Amino acid sequence: MASPSGQASTGRSPGTGSTSASSSSRPPSPAKPACREQATRPRPISRVPIDYPAAARQRGLRGRVTMVAIVDKRGRVRRVEVTESAGSVLDEAMKKALKQWTFEPARACGRAVTGRYPIRRTFELGG
Repeated sequence: MASPSGQASTGRSPGTGSTSASSSSRPPSPAKPACREQATRPRPISRVPIDYPAAARQRGLRGRVTMVAIVDKRGRVRRVEVTESAGSVLDEAMKKALKQWTFEPARACGRAVTGRYPIRRTFELGG
């Protein structure tokens, strides 16, 4: 039906039935602040001994190896990074053992997260 002004009538009085938000709606709640808690370090649960390879002993190889195990949120070693090498034979012996370890994963903000576990081993002859 057309109104005297020539516009279609909705049968409602002006100012009613609007589509704007009602006064009972609430403003959106503010976003929770991002968690800034520093992650804990993964903790070893089971360890495989890091053996001194017989071939390395026989050749007189010795030295310090430092590595970082990248531990996923399920506690498994995903990758091992050598940060200080004592030669490939000793590095590989340590890496082989470390990949078999299991960990309690790192935690941040109440959740398990990927973490880094540094480890150092000195291989010495005569011990």
